Amino acid sequence: MEGLGRQTPEYNALSELWITGKIDRQELQERRMRMVLDRVRDLG
Repeated sequence: MEGLGRQTPEYNALSELWITGKIDRQELQERRMRMVLDRVRDLG
């Protein structure tokens, strides 16, 4: 995974929700996709 950059605190918090069973895999994937799309939009 070297070279992929650091995970953000938001990404870590989202992973924690999934690991602890507070969200299911589909919700995890949907939220991750939203995070990526928001980041791309912010970068222009």
